[in-house]
Amino acid sequence: RTNAAPTKQAPSQNTINKALLVQKSDIVVVNNELALLESKETVSYLKQAMQLPDDFSKVLQLLAQNDQNVITSKSLKAFIEAHAKNAVVRLTTTEEIVKQKGNLKNSQIQDVLKIVTNLANTTEENPAALMKSLILLYLPWVPLDKNIDFELQYSAREDEDGDKIDIITIIIQTIHYGIIKVIVFLNVNEGYSLDIKLFAADVFPKEEFFEDLKQEKEHNTSTNISYQTVKLQKTELKDNKQKIDLQTVGEINPQLLKVSQKIIRIIIDIDKRMELKNIRKKSVD
Repeated sequence: RTNAAPTKQAPSQNTINKALLVQKSDIVVVNNELALLESKETVSYLKQAMQLPDDFSKVLQLLAQNDQNVITSKSLKAFIEAHAKNAVVRLTTTEEIVKQKGNLKNSQIQDVLKIVTNLANTTEENPAALMKSLILLYLPWVPLDKNIDFELQYSAREDEDGDKIDIITIIIQTIHYGIIKVIVFLNVNEGYSLDIKLFAADVFPKEEFFEDLKQEKEHNTSTNISYQTVKLQKTELKDNKQKIDLQTVGEINPQLLKVSQKIIRIIIDIDKRMELKNIRKKSVD
């Protein structure tokens, strides 16, 4: 006697819905990761068009080639404008060639052309705006998400011992952690010792930030990092009443600019990693 084959039970609608939800979430995750790859490609293309070094340290070395080893706001403005204007000429020519060949996939060229045109036409004399423009060229996202932004303040003073202290204040608007403020103090008379003070809401993963920053630490720089918890502030940076304006200075310390770029990149990257975690979590729930 042969036994009848067991009847397969049809999956419940609830099981089907969960499977579809996971698939949909996976698609969103993949799309986000692909968007990040495309953004990095655009950043790379942007730097190629402007004929800029791939490494941020190298561009700072080019800008600080003087006896005082500082970057002046005048030289920074001239550097950005010159490279942007040359890039406009090259990109415009490239765009025309692409159009003549009937290749419709020229959105990357148009995106980059828009950025360099804005840089080429800059009339800003504000060092904060110039520093921001330079840092944006060396972040792996072009453009930044509409809910992510940052502002800078640069100043210098002397301490009680007469040592020069250069200070940069960074205010970053994130999606998941609200407004984050970082103040960096650089004592140029003590072998470039750094004090970094981080002000962020309790939900911000400070240990993750400290670990990422430690991986990027300069070997010849002693660094002290402190953390202070503040109330979670979700207002946008442009509407933030605590927004700090730049104290007008003519010289910028390249070491502080280098540290600032790393801090901004790390914090935005942490924010974006949280976005992917949330998407993956939704796929499991």
